[in-house]
Amino acid sequence: MYEELKKLGVTVKANASLARYTTFKIGGPARVLVLPKSVDEMVAVLKWCDAQDAQYFILGSGSNMLVSDEGYDGVVIHPEFKAVSVQDDELIAEAGALTVEV
Repeated sequence: MYEELKKLGVTVKANASLARYTTFKIGGPARVLVLPKSVDEMVAVLKWCDAQDAQYFILGSGSNMLVSDEGYDGVVIHPEFKAVSVQDDELIAEAGALTVEV
């Protein structure tokens, strides 16, 4: 799983502690943690997960979230694209944008 996701060109970590990604700083390892840096990378990862019927979870900012010390035996996707922009009368916030920045 790790090697296959790495071939997509995204940042992938095996057995990564999820404590670093939650505000409570607790939680065991994810079998695979994927850190897409763009919408295109996110789409590629989601398509791969669907094609492989892989169990996955999208982790936002990790606030108000408890992760078991046993971790997650699947793919955790943590978007790292966080841009916020205004175009005409529309506010566009990417998946990883924090509410305080919006």
